[in-house]
Amino acid sequence: MAVSSRNRAVWAAIALSFVVNAVPLANVHAGWLPLGVLWAGLFEPTPFSLGAVAVILILQAMAAAIFYFVLTGRRPWRWIVLVATVPVFFLVANWGLYYAVPRLILVGADNRPEIGELQRVCSAEGAALAQVHAGAGMTLEQAGEAWVILLGSMDRGLLKMPDCALTPSPAGRSGSTMDHVAAGGHVLYRTDAGLVYSGPRSGGPLLLEPPPGKRYWDPALAEDGEVVAWLDRIPIAGGPPRAHLNLRHPLAGWERSVGLDLPAAYQIELIGAASVDGPFTLVIGRTEVVAVDGSGRVIRGPVSPPRIYNARWGFRWVADGWVCWDGYREDGPPHLAWSLRFGKGLIAIPRGRGIDSVAVDPSGRYVAVSVSTNLNIGGIKGALFVVRTSDGAEIYRRHLAPHHRARVAFLTPDYLAVDRPDGGRGVIDVFRMPAGAQE
Repeated sequence: MAVSSRNRAVWAAIALSFVVNAVPLANVHAGWLPLGVLWAGLFEPTPFSLGAVAVILILQAMAAAIFYFVLTGRRPWRWIVLVATVPVFFLVANWGLYYAVPRLILVGADNRPEIGELQRVCSAEGAALAQVHAGAGMTLEQAGEAWVILLGSMDRGLLKMPDCALTPSPAGRSGSTMDHVAAGGHVLYRTDAGLVYSGPRSGGPLLLEPPPGKRYWDPALAEDGEVVAWLDRIPIAGGPPRAHLNLRHPLAGWERSVGLDLPAAYQIELIGAASVDGPFTLVIGRTEVVAVDGSGRVIRGPVSPPRIYNARWGFRWVADGWVCWDGYREDGPPHLAWSLRFGKGLIAIPRGRGIDSVAVDPSGRYVAVSVSTNLNIGGIKGALFVVRTSDGAEIYRRHLAPHHRARVAFLTPDYLAVDRPDGGRGVIDVFRMPAGAQE
C-alpha cells in the first residue's frame, strides 16, 4: 500500500474512531453518551471525571486501531471483526465507567485484619439501636441509656443494664429517625400534627405550637429534658439582625430569648443544649464550635476540628475535651478527630465508605465507630472498630457485610451496645469494655 493511502487510512480511522462517543451508557437512573462524560471531564475536572475521560480515550484509540486494520485490507473477514467488536465496546465502556473507574478512584483499600475480643454480657432480641439526637454532651451515656426501636411494634424504647433490659417509651411510635432525646425518657419528635414533646412528667404526648410566623421549626431538646431551644435572628433598629437563642419550657409554658455575643454576619447552628442555663453548643460556619452560657457569652472554644467537613453532623464535648466526626461528607474520605485528656488523634476512613455511627465512652478513653459503603460496586465490606484515644490504636475490629449499617452506643464507660441483623430479626449485643476503661 502506498504511503499516501496509508496516511488517508490513518486520518479516516481517527475520524471514524469518534463513533465511540455514540456508544450508549445505561444505568438504573438514566442513559447518556460518552461525549457528555468527555465534556464534563475536560471542563469540570475531578479525579473521577478524568478517570472516565481516560477510559473514553482508550476506547477511542482501540477503535482507531480497528478501523485502520479494516481500511488497510480488502478481505471481507476484516469487516466481520469490526462488527464483532461492537458489543465488546458497549461492555467495556459500561464496565469501565460504572465499575472500574469508580472502584479505582472512589474506593480505598482497607486490608486491616480483625483484632481483639470483647466479652458479650447479654443480648436484647427484637430491637435495633435508634438514630437519635442527644445534644453535644454525654448525659445519655452517663445515665447508661440507649434509645432503641422495638421492631415488633416499631415503637421507641430504652435499653439499660443490667441484663439488657428493654423498657417501652411512653411516647410509643415517635416518628422518624430525627428524634431529639434526653436521659430519663424525654423525647421530641415530629408527627403529621406537628412537633410533639413527651417526658416522665408530661402526662403523655404534648403538641408544641411553633413560634409566631414560623411554619416549620426544629428545636433542640435540652439534655436534662426540661426545655427546647432554637435560634432566630431578630431585627435591630439601625443595624443588622442579631442572633438570639430562644428557650421554651414545654410544661410550664414560659419562653425567653437571649441575645448571643457573636457577630450578626456569622452563620450559626445550634447542635446542643445542656439545660435552661446552658451551656449551648453552636457551630459557626461549618467547622468552628463554641459553647455559650445562659447570657449568650462564649465560655468554651472556639474549637476547630481538623479535616472535618461540617462539625454539625457529629460533635461531642467529653469532660474537658471533644470528639468530632464526619457524619456526612460530599467529597473526600470522612475523618474522626479528637482532643481529650488521654491524647489527640485523627483518623481517615478509607475512600468509598461513610461513618454510620459513633459512640464515645463518657470517660473519654474509647471511641467506637461503624462504617459502611453506599456504592453498589465491588462488594465493599464495612467495619466496626474501637479506638483507644490515648494513642489512636484499635483494640477491636470486625468486618461487616456490604451495606450492613451497624449502630453503636455506650451504656456508661463499662458497656458497649452494638446492633446486628439475625435472620431478619434485630438483636442488640452488649459487650463489656476492657478493665481500666474509667479512671
